[in-house]
Amino acid sequence: MTSQLFRLGIALLAFTLGVGSNVATKKIRRLESAARKARATQAAPELRAQPAPLVTNAAPLPVGGDDVRRVEPESAAPDEIARVVNQGREDWEKYKVAVEVDLGSVWKQLNLEPGSFETCDAQCEASISKYELDGEPGEEILLKLTRAPRLACRYVLFKGSETVSLETEQIGHVDYDLNLYEMSTHRFVTAQDKNWLVIRGQEGSGSGFSIYGETWYEVRRATLRRVLHYPSSGQTSAGPKGLDISFDAEVLIPPRTVEGKREKRGLTIRYSVSYSTYDRVKKDSELLYENTHHARYVWNKSKREFVFAAKQSDVEEDEIFAIAGYEDPELQLDVGSYDVFLKYNRESLYGIARGADGARKEWLRDLLLEYVSDTPERKSLLTALKN
Repeated sequence: MTSQLFRLGIALLAFTLGVGSNVATKKIRRLESAARKARATQAAPELRAQPAPLVTNAAPLPVGGDDVRRVEPESAAPDEIARVVNQGREDWEKYKVAVEVDLGSVWKQLNLEPGSFETCDAQCEASISKYELDGEPGEEILLKLTRAPRLACRYVLFKGSETVSLETEQIGHVDYDLNLYEMSTHRFVTAQDKNWLVIRGQEGSGSGFSIYGETWYEVRRATLRRVLHYPSSGQTSAGPKGLDISFDAEVLIPPRTVEGKREKRGLTIRYSVSYSTYDRVKKDSELLYENTHHARYVWNKSKREFVFAAKQSDVEEDEIFAIAGYEDPELQLDVGSYDVFLKYNRESLYGIARGADGARKEWLRDLLLEYVSDTPERKSLLTALKN
């Protein structure tokens, strides 16, 4: 009996040790597996932090042997458009994954023509600006799309919202497809108790010639309206015997009151114009004159736009555009001639014609004979040169 109990005890002990060993082994294996996963995670923390390439609704498209992924925004909300466009650009820069963003459905929802942005690739970039423009609660949202290298630019303005989500109600849009020398820019201006959207863009270019203009927009009743346009900067180079003209505009916004009296709503644009000629001896440009002109614009309530105030200006509006070099058939001055230059520098030119500086007299004679139209001022200056 004692022998049987002894053998039974030995058997129970062996069974207990075996079960415990199996449990311990399984527990050890689980711990080792967890450790291996932890080590693998710690070995590549940077890889985990990187965002995955944009592949939503993606379909590989072979182009030149490379895979191009096609994607499209999930909605026409400005933040979603900007996110997808910029993510496509980032995917190329970081992973060399070519992404084609299809914006066709976006423009269809917004009832806009695609223009230069039917699709976007790695050369496209988007930005979002917010500013209160219509006087109602919620900031308006300005989406700006650009395509490098300085080829196209589109602005789309959306209605603001007090809620966190961005509404997709489109107010208006502006396209600039001429950006040869620099990309279009925008800013927000506060003037006369109101906020305005101002967009600057290139409006003309050529050999030795460029014009930039600024346009002011009013946002009212969910509408984007153009209310003012003027030349903002530019230059014209006429060659060795011609006249080089450059100009810059500065907007002067008056205070609300002047000497205790409320001033009529408006603003003044100050133009700084320089005239220079090419010195054939020094082979360099020589500054001749610098003039300053002031063009005054006042707010017309019935037209809801800024109109030119001739009596408060020291230059005619068409002359400002002539100085800038705009080719407009409605201008009373010949843009291709130097009528404006002669008008505002008459006395100085008479000083050259009657003076003793032979080089300047020769330059003036060449200018009058080759570039200036047949006007009374031209005849008078030629007569002065002979005396």
